[in-house]
Amino acid sequence: MTITEPTGWERRRERISLQIEKVALDLFAGHGFEAVTVGEIAQAAGISDRTFYRYFPTKDDVLLALPRRYLSRVHDALLAQPTHLAPLAAIRAAFVEINAERSDAKMLLRWVKVTASSAPNLVSQSVDAASSYRDFLALRLGRDPHRDLQVKALAAALDALQSVAFTEWLRSGGQEDFAALSDAAIEALAELIGEASAPVARLSRSSKRTRRALPVRHHPKPTRAG
Repeated sequence: MTITEPTGWERRRERISLQIEKVALDLFAGHGFEAVTVGEIAQAAGISDRTFYRYFPTKDDVLLALPRRYLSRVHDALLAQPTHLAPLAAIRAAFVEINAERSDAKMLLRWVKVTASSAPNLVSQSVDAASSYRDFLALRLGRDPHRDLQVKALAAALDALQSVAFTEWLRSGGQEDFAALSDAAIEALAELIGEASAPVARLSRSSKRTRRALPVRHHPKPTRAG
């Protein structure tokens, strides 16, 4: 996959967009998402309302910019992984790559605080991380992303694992290494899948041998006193 370097105009647009986003988050944190207007965001950012709308179609899009940006990086990182890697190995490599580069911990913690208190439903209804995993797995495995049960189940599991890793990161106040937490969660899933893929018959025979190998303990019957 060829990575194209952003142009000067694109870098300038990204810089201004991020500045608007940071100003908006500060206002949301101080006054609540619903109470803040586009005009107030524009004024605090030193721009006109018209300029605001060049960067964000709505106020909701300001709050959704951070997770959408992250998912875009996930998408690009997944597609950039070598094709010889197994699907889970490719996903692990992609997550380590993008999470190791994160430099927005302070902004992310502020964003979590704002969404949890002011707009808890907006993100859950507008951002679908599982679909990115599902589409990638379907592409690698040559399956139908909408009909293959294994692909959909694995994508949902990956989404849940990232949620667990993110929760642990939040509990640490952003001090833990999120890349390491994410990788450990995916590694746990990979190990479970490897165990579950063993033939049932072989597992049954193994369990029977284990039961035969256990010593039989005979407990004496209690005797009556007297």
